[in-house]
Amino acid sequence: MREIEQSDQLGVRKTDLILQDIETRQQEGLSKAGVTEQSDLTDIVRFSLAGEQYAIYASYISSIHDLVAQSLTIFPIPGMPNHILGVINLRGEIIPIVDLREFFSLPADLDLNSTQIINIKFEENQSSFSVGLLVDKVYGLAKKSKTEIQPSLSTIEHIKADYIEGEIYEESGSDGEPSIVIGIINLGNVLLSEMGDRLGEYDT
Repeated sequence: MREIEQSDQLGVRKTDLILQDIETRQQEGLSKAGVTEQSDLTDIVRFSLAGEQYAIYASYISSIHDLVAQSLTIFPIPGMPNHILGVINLRGEIIPIVDLREFFSLPADLDLNSTQIINIKFEENQSSFSVGLLVDKVYGLAKKSKTEIQPSLSTIEHIKADYIEGEIYEESGSDGEPSIVIGIINLGNVLLSEMGDRLGEYDT
């Protein structure tokens, strides 16, 4: 039991460090605004779904949570699509939870004991709402050059092209061949086009 508790605490500390890193980099960017040219670098947060790696831009993220370690309860909402698991109460704010595996029709062998929630604050065209994205595992924050982000090709077969706005290729090994393809999820298309109306009902 002590080992489990220590593992949970390590998971929470890791997500706290990721968020601190995001906030630090955002503050550094604000302090340099108007002083230097716009940076060619962008921050992404990497995570896994069904054995594949994906990412979203760090600027959308307001918090990251361990479902079990933080004793968060997802309350089901009758009549919602399968990919909307329900809502959680996060410090008084009601947040709808979207299972990205289910939404993308990926293999559904999801273990809720090891999953994490990425809390997104999304604003576009005067529409604003928060939503939690249920993912398998958050790997951390990475700074990437915008030139590294390539147009989405056919390398990611399980998700519609409309939902992927670019790809990053990670190299490993001495041969320099890309071994990991990271798909950057287009949150605008996922949240606004497909679920904006439903999620807006829970906007606080």
